[in-house]
Amino acid sequence: MAGQLLTLPCLMNAQCQGRVAHSLCLRGRCACRRGTVAFRRHPCVSGASVGDVCYGDSQCQLNDKKSFCSFVLRGVFGRCKCLHGEDDQAGGGCKSKFDGKDELILLNI
Repeated sequence: MAGQLLTLPCLMNAQCQGRVAHSLCLRGRCACRRGTVAFRRHPCVSGASVGDVCYGDSQCQLNDKKSFCSFVLRGVFGRCKCLHGEDDQAGGGCKSKFDGKDELILLNI
């Protein structure tokens, strides 16, 4: 059986894995294994942390839901960054600037 790209029909894992690393046959279609996301239709890429090179938002969001891929070259590659309102943390994660420890004081003038 010929190897298949992501989203194409398959009968067994070997068909997908022959063309796309870290893939499997899921419900009759080639898909990426857990912990990876598709980059176009080939290959499956692992999650990226804040500051790491990325190819799309979903790759950054595998490691931190509060991050996105800020493209250096549009549609080619970028670096994971925290969403607006989030701070970069040591270790490559994002943490809300408002973590509940700070109180918001409203002045009624």
